[in-house]
Amino acid sequence: MFKRGQITIFIILGIVILIAVVFGIMMRKEIVKAVSSSEEKNAISFSEQSQQVKEHVVDCLEESFKKAKDSMPPANIAPEEYNDALVRATKERMLTCLNFRQFSGFEITEKSKDMAIEIIRNTKLTSTKVISQFELLITQGESNQRFKDFEVSLSNSAPVGEVA
Repeated sequence: MFKRGQITIFIILGIVILIAVVFGIMMRKEIVKAVSSSEEKNAISFSEQSQQVKEHVVDCLEESFKKAKDSMPPANIAPEEYNDALVRATKERMLTCLNFRQFSGFEITEKSKDMAIEIIRNTKLTSTKVISQFELLITQGESNQRFKDFEVSLSNSAPVGEVA
């Protein structure tokens, strides 16, 4: 009689262990799915935040160029001299405008800061393309995003270098 009781206990114990293993496997799948979903949301969030940094740089470039152009003296100077002065003024304003402290949670590394201004003229409309050639590396954990060559195109009522 004692052996029968032992066998019954072992069978019940085996069934309990089997149920625990099956339950553990099911819970593991749910946990893995929840973790991967969370990582995907973080990746999307990082991508969106990186785009905000890029938009900040483009806005800063546009604002710096407009202020530099507005502050240029209304004297008739050679276009090359005007462009050089405009590039210098835009660079100076851009260095004060670029502030990445507002973007927390990731590291922003600035590479070279070289800027070129290209002026495109056509008979109907004069437009100015401003290209800021420098590189940003945005890092958060193992995710990173690299941006290079920020560009703004503006329409002007008067050709750059001439008084409106």
